[in-house]
Amino acid sequence: MGIAAGVFLVLAGVFVAWTPLIGAAIGLMGLTVIGLPLATPETIGWLGYRPARRLARALGVLLVLVGIWICL
Repeated sequence: MGIAAGVFLVLAGVFVAWTPLIGAAIGLMGLTVIGLPLATPETIGWLGYRPARRLARALGVLLVLVGIWICL
């Protein structure tokens, strides 16, 4: 639900040309990835289960930081 809402809000932000909305949407997607760190089967096979989850969470944190940067 968080990813779908984030994509919708990014598109809405593009149509209304409001950059903080785009940043908030990217941050929402990042929070979803942090909360549900689901990696692909290929990544799990390559790294193992725990490192793949850690990588997914790290990328979620990166998304949150990018969302904050866009809002500023």
